[in-house]
Amino acid sequence: MADDQLPSPKVAVGVDGSATGRSALEWATAEAVRRGVPLYVVHALSMPLVMSVYTGPTRFPASEEIADQGRRILAEAAEHARSLRPEVDVQTVLALEEPPLALLHRTGPHDLVVVGTRGLGPVRSALAGSAGVRLASHAECPVVVVPAPEGETPPLRDFRRIVVGVDGSDDSRRALGFALHEAARNGAESVVVVNSWEVPMPFATESLVAAGWTPPDDLLDRRSEELVSGVLAEVM
Repeated sequence: MADDQLPSPKVAVGVDGSATGRSALEWATAEAVRRGVPLYVVHALSMPLVMSVYTGPTRFPASEEIADQGRRILAEAAEHARSLRPEVDVQTVLALEEPPLALLHRTGPHDLVVVGTRGLGPVRSALAGSAGVRLASHAECPVVVVPAPEGETPPLRDFRRIVVGVDGSDDSRRALGFALHEAARNGAESVVVVNSWEVPMPFATESLVAAGWTPPDDLLDRRSEELVSGVLAEVM
């Protein structure tokens, strides 16, 4: 973890000035207050790396205009968060690196990362789509991707039903544990545990598939029930 990792626990949210980033900020603000932890608002300037034979790779410095724009985005985000929840403890971070790295380098296993589903422009869009997958793949903590708002509708935080996928792996056990914990803390009505099957070889041979053969549904159902029951018992 980078030396500039911020204190934990916290909720860290990436903002870029877009409507989607604003939705992520609103969701993260409510979650930080609910957890009773600080909200760290991160804006990444995405400055490129410059190679030097003397110093190695270094970040290209941001111009004053670019830095000022980033500070304005952070100031507006902090003001908006405090207008929604005056009691929230807001800290802002201006980073030179790409948005996923800016968040990964500043969070640890006891934190929560929140991002939007897409940004604006070729640079800001780094907080979008594939970046959410990238964060979820490499982050040491849970990652929340807040969907784009529909009109003026604010992002929902009501956990009426939580759906979690499990496959028997350690990662899926952690996902199930997180889902159950969040359901208990938020009073969710239900947790739906999903396990799916891809028919393994040698059952899925070309000749059998060509003949229209598939394993009996009840066999797959039994296997799924056994796997889910076993993982659930371990996590509980």
